[in-house]
Amino acid sequence: MHPVLFHIGSFNIACYGPLIALGVLLGVYLMVRRGKAVGIAPEFILDLTFYCVILGFVGSRVFFILGDLGGFAQTPWAYIFSRQGYVFFGGLLSALLFAIWFVHYRRVEPWQIGDVAAPSIALAHTFGRIGCFLSGCCYGRVCDPAHGHCGVSFPVFQDPQTGQPSQMFNFAYWDHLTRYPDRLGPGATGSLPVIPVQLYEAAANLLIFAVLTWLWRRRRFRGQVFAAYLMMYGAVRFTLEFYRGDYDNTVFYGLLQRGQMSQALCVLAIAAGAAIWWFRRGTALEIMGSKGQPPIPAPPPSEPPRADSPPRRKGSRRH
Repeated sequence: MHPVLFHIGSFNIACYGPLIALGVLLGVYLMVRRGKAVGIAPEFILDLTFYCVILGFVGSRVFFILGDLGGFAQTPWAYIFSRQGYVFFGGLLSALLFAIWFVHYRRVEPWQIGDVAAPSIALAHTFGRIGCFLSGCCYGRVCDPAHGHCGVSFPVFQDPQTGQPSQMFNFAYWDHLTRYPDRLGPGATGSLPVIPVQLYEAAANLLIFAVLTWLWRRRRFRGQVFAAYLMMYGAVRFTLEFYRGDYDNTVFYGLLQRGQMSQALCVLAIAAGAAIWWFRRGTALEIMGSKGQPPIPAPPPSEPPRADSPPRRKGSRRH
């Protein structure tokens, strides 16, 4: 765990933000390249990304708050300005709803932009999960004592001002200190060994990015890459939720655990991807020109000369 990139006085610059920014920049660069191949202007992609990133962060925080309205009612400002507490599916859904309106407003083909954006979403998410690992959040379940060597123990991050364990970044440590006092004493220098689920998801997202990049060059209908992303990420996230250890608390007034809510969204994502693939599999894939513009249709052939018309002499004119 290496949560802080550098210090500016008493203010810590965490690794999470710069990694997210790096992932977004790489994703936008690749989106622009793919967009040019199908005639989508780079200016449109930059505008869309700017608004979707902002609304994605807002939506992910709103979904986190909706899942724990009781805690939000007690300490609302702590929930609003906390550095943790983001729901990826909330951000994805918020950005998707805005993108649907934005592409309609700008008159861009929606399935085309979905295929262009899907690999970049997976790539940016890869950097985000690496940032989660460095920050110590989104950690996995405690490993069985017999398999503790397979886990990762997050060291205690000391507040540089007080020299005491910080309330920030030591998420697994404080959680284990409360739930497993017999296994983790106050003098412990780190958390119990946990499953490094953040790295598993980062590796899975990187693999999804590679598969979608391969599929982009071989797609047969518009919407195919986006549908594949929804199904692949939904399946990966549904599986990894069984190994998360950072949110056993219930949400929606005790009806669901937070992990179960996430798995329900995964099922919806898989179903949506399968539906898109099924209903669009027979549609045509537009073939673009070498400069990203639709090919100009050839002019209709001229009418052949009539057999009974006399041949024209060279240099003669018709009046």
